[in-house]
Amino acid sequence: MIVGGDKDFSTKSGKIKKLSLPSMLINLLKSYKSESTSKFLFPSKDGSNSIDPKVITKRFTRLTTKLNLENIVFHDFRATCATKLAELGLGDSAIAKQLGHSTIRMTRQYSNRIDMDVLVGATEQLSNSIQVM
Repeated sequence: MIVGGDKDFSTKSGKIKKLSLPSMLINLLKSYKSESTSKFLFPSKDGSNSIDPKVITKRFTRLTTKLNLENIVFHDFRATCATKLAELGLGDSAIAKQLGHSTIRMTRQYSNRIDMDVLVGATEQLSNSIQVM
């Protein structure tokens, strides 16, 4: 999927970014889009524009309040994605590319959050993969 690079939607850096999305999510988005007559995937109420990001933030805040979830912001999903990718063994370069970070330094603030249990499991896997003579 390609995002950014046009007058209607730009990334923070102003550059075009290519993102990798799971096929299941792509299929869900296509299905969702096929039910709409708007040219936008997430249209405003009247369908003439894309939904205002402030509306999404407001609804997310309302949901977290309703569920009694404290200190959670929408951007936390991005941090969770980076941490999970690191736990799966993806390197910082690949994670940076997936998240659209322009520097590895930005990515490391997320990938350094790997849980100790994951590290112990990785050590066990490494140990099991080494054949003792």
